[in-house]
Amino acid sequence: MSEDLVYLPTSALVNGCCNGDIDVHLPLTLENRVGDKKTEMLFVDHLLNNSRKEQVPFIKLLSGLRGSIKGDMSKLIEDNSFVKHLLDTSIKEWRRDISPYEIFHSDIDDDESIDEEELFDYSKLVNESNETKETKNKISELENAIKQRMEHSDNGLLEHSEDTDREIRDMYHKTTKCKNRIEEHTNHLKSIKEKLDPKHIQILMDLGMKNKSSYMRFFKDSDNSPVNFYLNDRNSTSIPKNIQTVFTNYTLINNMIHKELDYIEYKMNELKKIADENNSVMKKFVSGLDTHEHIHDMYEPDNPSDSEEDDDEEETIKKYVIREDKGPEDDESESLLSRLASYFTEDDNKLTDKDKQDIATIVDKKNIDKEINDKINSEPTLFADAGEDDY
Repeated sequence: MSEDLVYLPTSALVNGCCNGDIDVHLPLTLENRVGDKKTEMLFVDHLLNNSRKEQVPFIKLLSGLRGSIKGDMSKLIEDNSFVKHLLDTSIKEWRRDISPYEIFHSDIDDDESIDEEELFDYSKLVNESNETKETKNKISELENAIKQRMEHSDNGLLEHSEDTDREIRDMYHKTTKCKNRIEEHTNHLKSIKEKLDPKHIQILMDLGMKNKSSYMRFFKDSDNSPVNFYLNDRNSTSIPKNIQTVFTNYTLINNMIHKELDYIEYKMNELKKIADENNSVMKKFVSGLDTHEHIHDMYEPDNPSDSEEDDDEEETIKKYVIREDKGPEDDESESLLSRLASYFTEDDNKLTDKDKQDIATIVDKKNIDKEINDKINSEPTLFADAGEDDY
């Protein structure tokens, strides 16, 4: 039974991956408590078991493991000249213009919005899952409550309730925020996936094929010098016996993180379908409440262009006269605008009967346009043009 197996603590798994004693693409051998049976278990299954037992999100364990390998190897590169020389040689073989300290660098290092130790807060998935399900249940409860009230009414009609109206508006606002949050989480996940991979992963994979003996060629001839002997001993003993496995572990764990992020993104997309459905239902409900003006005040962003004051008669004349009366071949001094200006300034030019008739036509046209706009704005189509992001 799996319950009788003696599992390794997470710290032992991390240390084994960092020093090369554990190869993540090989199974681990576990014994039962009695010690008379052995069982092989995949590394990923063992880590998942620890995740459940310790109640730590799997993505957090993976990102922590990735960070530990990166940290330990970066320190080794800085402290060990043999390792630094070999990495520099491999970089030149790939004709890259970078230093050995940059081989683990990824775009995540430059993005402050991404927590490299945790990558993604798994509680966001849990919280959104709970809220979408809870909201879906509340919508069903609301519909059933209204249905029961109608069935128990004397005439089959439902009396108006401010509490019901308020509940509909609150639920609509809640579903809109939930939908937008899930979209933000999904976009954040995509950004993490795009920036996760080391920029020089090919070099890391190449280093995964070079064992410790490759580093020993930088061994210095001691010439009976105590200093050279000390440096050789210091550098050789600090290199992990399976250093090639450490580099391989890093690339494989990086791929495991991709797989887990892909799973989280899939679950987020499933939640988005439910959130969109909840929001669509509540949008239909709220669009039937109160007057358009009231709904507009609560859910629509301010639009200055919709609240402009009507032009007075003189502004209307100036606007339409310039647009309609002035042509490319018209003489400025003989235009209707010119004669109208002369009229207001009491110059000699007088308005003719035709001028007065043209001005009356322009004013009438402005009034007709205003009546048409008023009629359009009074029709119940407010939410037909509203975008989902406006709420």
